[in-house]
Amino acid sequence: MFGLGRDPDIPQVTLWRDFEEPVRLPTVRTGDLRCVYPRYTWLLMKEFSLHPGELSLIVSDPSPALAPATASGLNDGDNKKSTPGEEHAFEVVHVNGNPGGVRFEPDHFGRLHIFSWLHVFSFLPGFHPVVKVLLAHGADPNSVAPLSGLTPLHIAATPETARLLLEYKAKVDVKDSDGCTPLLLATLNGRHSVVEVLVAHEADPNIADEDERSPLHQAESAETTELLIQNGAEVNAKNRRGYTPLSVATENNRHSVVKVLLAWADPNIADEDKRSPLHRAKSAETAELLIVEGAEVNARDRCGKTPIFVATENNHHSVVEVLLANGADPNAADEDERSPLHRAKSAETAELLIVEGAEVNARDRCGKTPLLVATENNHHSVVEVLLANGADPNVADEDERSPLHRAKSAETA
Repeated sequence: MFGLGRDPDIPQVTLWRDFEEPVRLPTVRTGDLRCVYPRYTWLLMKEFSLHPGELSLIVSDPSPALAPATASGLNDGDNKKSTPGEEHAFEVVHVNGNPGGVRFEPDHFGRLHIFSWLHVFSFLPGFHPVVKVLLAHGADPNSVAPLSGLTPLHIAATPETARLLLEYKAKVDVKDSDGCTPLLLATLNGRHSVVEVLVAHEADPNIADEDERSPLHQAESAETTELLIQNGAEVNAKNRRGYTPLSVATENNRHSVVKVLLAWADPNIADEDKRSPLHRAKSAETAELLIVEGAEVNARDRCGKTPIFVATENNHHSVVEVLLANGADPNAADEDERSPLHRAKSAETAELLIVEGAEVNARDRCGKTPLLVATENNHHSVVEVLLANGADPNVADEDERSPLHRAKSAETA
């Protein structure tokens, strides 16, 4: 059982639990030295990509449950150890040889970014009983942190905390400074159980951030993807760059997400560069799945590149294999008249392209053959394959330079 008391004449609240010493939490003021249990401080900085000085976690009296740092430890010069590279930003304070907290330098950062205690305990896993006490004693579930615009619900770490905040009328679709809703951030951070709570409270799955990314663009797991779609997420929504959730999932090699999306998504919607999801495939299994669901194998992007061209220049050999097995044209050139063979970086891909009909002596706009390009890029193994398959070593480019002119190693020459 938790309790909370406050003396109106003292700017502190006291938090206690049966059989535990009270923990006094000073009110938030800019300019204070601030700390919290160190492993959670690092989590906060990582979670929000904040500069250390932007955290406003106040120095508390010692408590085994909340903060092992002591007031004497914070002022003990013999026990301080600076973090490498951050000497002027913050210090890890050691107590009895162990990390006990983090001290920030307010003079270096000026006014610090402020979180309320409700923000702090909402973020910490397992502290929902403290969240409940704070809410019961008047903490504002919709308090907004300056600069970031985050509310406690944006950073709720567990479904228990999210439910409590919503029970106390936290706004479910509120946006932070980047236009992110709690649902979008929970999805981005892989908190599926929090996503479940939010959609159960009618969070809108189609509210996008300032880059027009919806929660579905950020989904990293099949179960979250399916949950969002079941609750009305637009499967073919585009972000600012024209990417659909399928394009994002394919580019990030999230095969299980791709599999779920393809039950509803259009595999041929192109982005602002006219690249389809198949252009962005990085694994054979994803490429195969896209093709089975109707992806156009020879679609061209803004530069005239086909999926096999992109896969070849990115050295995704297994994707090249799948594309060729499904009718990709090995001679489809881009706007500079370069064929996939011009872009080959490995012997196995060059060999495969040639076996499937790639023209060994094709010329690009500058008159360069695949052999000349491979020589210029010092891809010796590709040079060997090309020569073994009839490449002419004497064909020169528009500057009348032959492959030998371009050789960069004695081995290739």
